[in-house]
Amino acid sequence: MIMLVGIGWLLFISYNSARQAWVDGLMEAWFMSKGLVIYKDFASQYFPTLYFLMVPFHRIFGFVQNPTIFLAPFTSIVTFITLAIISCKILKGWYRFLPLIFFLIWDPVLSENHYSTTMFQNTLILVAFGLWWSWFDKPRKIYAFIIGLLLGIASTSGQIVSIFSAVVGFSILYRVIKERSKVHNIIFFSAGFLIPYVFIFSWLFYHGALEAFFNWAIAYYFSGGGYPYAMGRGWENLLFYFTFFSPLIFVVILFFQKKGLMQSKRTFWLLMFLTFLVPFWFAIFHPNRLMTVEAIMAISLGLSLQELTRNRKKINFLKGVSVFLLAMLIITFYFVMIPIYKRNFSHPPETRNRTATYPDDPMYEINKWVINNTPKEAKLFATTDSIIYLETDRLMANPRAVTNLPVFYREINQAALELQDNPPDYWVIDERQWKRFEDMGFTQASQVLQKILSCEQVIFQAEYVTIRKHEAGKDLCL
Repeated sequence: MIMLVGIGWLLFISYNSARQAWVDGLMEAWFMSKGLVIYKDFASQYFPTLYFLMVPFHRIFGFVQNPTIFLAPFTSIVTFITLAIISCKILKGWYRFLPLIFFLIWDPVLSENHYSTTMFQNTLILVAFGLWWSWFDKPRKIYAFIIGLLLGIASTSGQIVSIFSAVVGFSILYRVIKERSKVHNIIFFSAGFLIPYVFIFSWLFYHGALEAFFNWAIAYYFSGGGYPYAMGRGWENLLFYFTFFSPLIFVVILFFQKKGLMQSKRTFWLLMFLTFLVPFWFAIFHPNRLMTVEAIMAISLGLSLQELTRNRKKINFLKGVSVFLLAMLIITFYFVMIPIYKRNFSHPPETRNRTATYPDDPMYEINKWVINNTPKEAKLFATTDSIIYLETDRLMANPRAVTNLPVFYREINQAALELQDNPPDYWVIDERQWKRFEDMGFTQASQVLQKILSCEQVIFQAEYVTIRKHEAGKDLCL
């Protein structure tokens, strides 16, 4: 019954909420379908496996927004069913329902009806964790291989999973060293884990994109003007963050318990969560980021309580902790989750797609003008949403122009030289972006780009979006 109710709830939320395509996945797949090489011809912050998978996906279902819109509820339901299966296998009695309830409470709020890399990783990590839980008690080579393969795919789709994968790998190595007779397990795990990496690096090497990959997907996070290591610490964000991770209290209590699970298993279990808890604290806060760990947080709630309640002496203490955590959840639901639901339900049916371009949007006129007044081979430099390239069937003139994120212009002098050597035919500029550049600490980049644009003639404007044409053979104003 709870399965039917759960699936019905997820479908109800999806149907009645605002929705959006996964624009990054759609655009990067479209660029690659046009023969462009990721990192080399267009910048990207993340590892590419899921983007590679999106190319055949969109070839089958079309390079339009609807496929990934439908992928969001589909993935939520698949993950929910997978969670139910794993819960039935490793939990008993009413403990089986705890992960499902946790998932149904958090999933609509974290995903906001939006498919993304974190949703993909959530499913893979859940299956890997379920297999690891059984493997640690009874090592099996096939489990080790599948765990490695799943984590290899997950970590080559988004770097944040790499630390988690390392902890899982160390746990397998520890178990092998302790057993001394299960050495093949670490070999099988490593083989599975390395398969996606070998494929990716071979592909990048073949296309001459290794240096660009290192610059955009690795060095980017360590550069002075790169990744902003700061969480938005408003009280609502803090409440949301601590409430979501609150079930870890039970895992911590279990860690200090002498009886029950092997101490090594408890240690690695806790370390796995710390690989998300700490990085998420220092990252830019966004609820969708937490989705990466949502399903294993759910299953861990059931597992930890099932283990802790074996000790009858701690029942009253556990009840007190549970009441406190439930109070936190109620407060978070009232002050944070309900406003999210209201916002998502407030969109009228005809405008529920947040990433669509409607006639009252200035981009509607901009897209129409570009299609009707520029040759198809014209190259654009846009600081609007990147979907303009798909909707006008035009490509970008510079790898950085794939996004309007200011951080992509941290090397502004290099960017200016690139534009000088290969200027766009047309500039499509959201004039509001300059304040955003400055607010995020990229004042110099804003000034240089505005200086360049000051010598480019505006030939069309729709509200805050301007189109400028670059005269062939003319130097940029640098």
